[in-house]
Amino acid sequence: MLPPECSDSTRSGAERKVFTWIEQDLGNEWVGLHSVGEINHPTKPWAEIDFVIIGPAGIFCIEVKGGRITRRDGVWYFIDRDDNVATKTEGPFQQVASAAAALRAFLVTRDPELRAAVVGHGVATPDIAFEASGPDIEPRIIYDQRDTVRPFTAYVRRLSDYWHERVEQMTRRGVGMLNQRQRQLAVSAIRGDFDLRPSLAARADRINQDLLELTKQQYQVLDGLRENERTLIRGCAGSGKTWLGVEEARRHGRAGKSVLLCCRTPLLADFLQRSVHDLAAVTCVDLRSFMLNLVAEANLKDRLPKAEEADLFAVFLPELTVDALVSLDRYRAYDVLIVDEAQDLFLLPFVELFDALVKGGLAHGRWMIFADAYQDVFESTSADGLRPLSDVQPAQYRLTVNCRNTKPVAVAAQILSGTDWTETLHTSGPDVEHYFYTSESEQRRQVSKCILRWLGNNVKPENIVVLSNEGLRQSSFRDGLIDVPYPLVDGNSHASGSNEIRFFRIADFKGMESDIVALVDVDNLTDRAALLSAYVGATRPRVGLAVFMDVAIKPVYEAKAFDYGARFDKSKG
Repeated sequence: MLPPECSDSTRSGAERKVFTWIEQDLGNEWVGLHSVGEINHPTKPWAEIDFVIIGPAGIFCIEVKGGRITRRDGVWYFIDRDDNVATKTEGPFQQVASAAAALRAFLVTRDPELRAAVVGHGVATPDIAFEASGPDIEPRIIYDQRDTVRPFTAYVRRLSDYWHERVEQMTRRGVGMLNQRQRQLAVSAIRGDFDLRPSLAARADRINQDLLELTKQQYQVLDGLRENERTLIRGCAGSGKTWLGVEEARRHGRAGKSVLLCCRTPLLADFLQRSVHDLAAVTCVDLRSFMLNLVAEANLKDRLPKAEEADLFAVFLPELTVDALVSLDRYRAYDVLIVDEAQDLFLLPFVELFDALVKGGLAHGRWMIFADAYQDVFESTSADGLRPLSDVQPAQYRLTVNCRNTKPVAVAAQILSGTDWTETLHTSGPDVEHYFYTSESEQRRQVSKCILRWLGNNVKPENIVVLSNEGLRQSSFRDGLIDVPYPLVDGNSHASGSNEIRFFRIADFKGMESDIVALVDVDNLTDRAALLSAYVGATRPRVGLAVFMDVAIKPVYEAKAFDYGARFDKSKG
């Protein structure tokens, strides 16, 4: 029986009786379908067949009428046990005959192999003896109260014999039986199983809307801290730090205050600038470009020593930029200083530079600094850098809820990095995919197939990002993806556009996010730098994540997954 139980919404006692008789009396070679809708009826926009039974002898539609039945002046009256009356100009025989004809037409259209199937119909009136006669009434296809003392199989045998004889008379040829395959074809056509799921793109739209609403909740933090001129906010990845920084910059910019909104990476700085482009009072910069431009404007570039890039950025440039600010008469020129991803900049030279940028300095000026110790990709955090901030006793706030990532993504990031379990908002999403490769060429094939599947789920190429610890030219993807109809481009050196899949170094994608991320070249889950990189990379997607790991680290990954489960259970007490 499909469905296997008679629905609670079936009020007709007669239908419930027939359901039971079909279920109990017919053998396993028969399938009974209850309440079959029909939209291809020739005279009605919608019709319903009470039962369709499918077996070796054919396909038979059965109309069930319970209670009292009367026909007067060509009008049919159906009276139930509560004396409710339904009036129809069409009798049950005409009703089921037209529905059966429409069903046969549908089946033949769906599969020509069913053209030879016998499709008949019958009427069941188990509450009365149907003794009326007429040219529109065929007694042999009626099942009434007199038949209830015999198994329902006797009626089905009589019904099938009648329709076989009728079809043979009309076609002047023999009628065959339906084999198991043909019966299954009919069942699948009428009431086949299906599992229709939203595409990944559709799920992404829903998840993004959910996360947008959740991010708005973080703005309440600003209301609570509005009266504090100096604020240090720590938060895990995806806790809304960047959005809070943008909102704070916009609030002060609209008030006419000069705001410097700065970060470490050019990509994030470009995003921040686009977020405040309508406010001339807000300046967004990546710190390296900002310092180099100031030093050049003050004609101090000749004082830069020949040093390693890391030392140049972290030591000499900040010190020389302070001199440039004094020379250009811009010392402590900004009304408000906002620093995003500040964990990359907690070194004493940077703190001294920040002190020289904001009016009143760090001790008396207005500033807001956002940091996540987990994301210290450049390993810049130091106690000496933090101490001046603590000394001025800023208001401090900790964001503990990840409102960027879905639960599966957040869990995957915590397993990969070994970070402590953090709370995520109740946003579900697709499972994270894990792949293990034995060679660069195998990884390239795996990633290509995965991205092709995403594209097949209507994900736009510009919403897919590939992240690696290496640059594109140094990676196994330097020759692009395999059979993917869109180019793989270096996100740093190529303007963002549609119909392209972007590739970034993880460190360059700090503070950014994408709907879908393929995290590739994961070959180390033990070193501190590798763990932090895995954490940053795995927390970039809003919706979907696939992680591609060297098979050599599979035991390490499995141990980390086991450890995460143990820590999670312990945290739940």
